[in-house]
Amino acid sequence: CLTIAYLLRGSLGRPNGLDLGFLLPNVVEELYFRATLIPLLDLLESRLFDSVNRQRVVRLTALVFGLVHVEQVMRMGNPIAKGIAVSNMIVAAVIGIHLGNTYYRSRNLPSVVSMHWWINLMNRILQTLTCGQFT
Repeated sequence: CLTIAYLLRGSLGRPNGLDLGFLLPNVVEELYFRATLIPLLDLLESRLFDSVNRQRVVRLTALVFGLVHVEQVMRMGNPIAKGIAVSNMIVAAVIGIHLGNTYYRSRNLPSVVSMHWWINLMNRILQTLTCGQFT
C-alpha cells in the first residue's frame, strides 16, 4: 500500500504522478557496481590469482559502493549530521554486500535494481514519517 501511494503521489514531493527520476540512480548504480564492476573484478582476479574469490570481489565492490556515498559527508556542516552521513556510508557498504551476493548468485540485474529501489523507497518513507518531508 505504501509503495502504491508513493508512486501515485510521485517522489520528492511532486504532486502529479510517477517520478521515474527516483528509479534512475538505482539502475545506474546497479549497472556500474554489479553488472560492470563484478565481472571486471572476476576477470582481473582470475588473471592474477588463477581463481576467483567471490567474497573478495563482493566486498571490494561493496566498499567502493559505500565510498561513493562519502559525498554526503562532505556536504554536512555540523558534527551530528556528519555522523549520520558516515553511518549512512557504512550502511550503504553493508547493503552493497547483500546486493553483490544476490547479483553474484543470480546474475539477474532487474531483481537487484528492484531490491535497491525498495531499500531507497523505505528510506524515503521513513524520512517522510520522521521529518515530515522528503529530503
